[in-house]
Amino acid sequence: MGAKTVKSIPDALLSDATYAVAFGEKYSDWTVLNKLEQELLTGKKIKSKQWQTQQLEQLLHIKFYTPYAKLHYAPLIAQNIINLKNKLDKEEKANSIKTKNGDERGAQTFFRANYRNHINLSAIADNKANIMISVNSILISILITILTWRNITEVNPKVILPAVIFLLTGLASLSFAILSARPKITNVNKGLEDLEKSNRILCFLVVLPQ
Repeated sequence: MGAKTVKSIPDALLSDATYAVAFGEKYSDWTVLNKLEQELLTGKKIKSKQWQTQQLEQLLHIKFYTPYAKLHYAPLIAQNIINLKNKLDKEEKANSIKTKNGDERGAQTFFRANYRNHINLSAIADNKANIMISVNSILISILITILTWRNITEVNPKVILPAVIFLLTGLASLSFAILSARPKITNVNKGLEDLEKSNRILCFLVVLPQ
């Protein structure tokens, strides 16, 4: 229903009566039934916001012609317009808050998952480094003990070269294991150009291999 062009008093009376019945005191009941009727006729579900917007558009175009209708029903139309606007504003605000909360929860989940993955990867790397450090330390201790037992190097000098090679290899492995266990801290205080050239993932705080 929209604004009608009346050409006679009967048309004005009919127009005012139609609007008074549809949008007057029983408007809240009528709009529910009208929405249900439209859904049954079209076979499609009408969203609440869409229906309220359509109703608000119709209410804004209503015009009364008779003094009685202007006096008794125009205030009801104005009140219905205010109520619909308040409903739409509340729904818009609720949707905005819901969207904002959803974005915040998504960001929190993202960083929480990345942090957990980073901790797990760091724990795996630390465990491997600790195993290498422990094994190499034990082997080096055993080798030194054997070399100093009953002057074995003087009795059998041939073991000196393999022992030295094994010792150097163990020390090198031990050094690399210690270096690999050091945390790599990502420096985020960089310019845009440096970040574009940098091969880093800030969320995981790790350095990618070249």
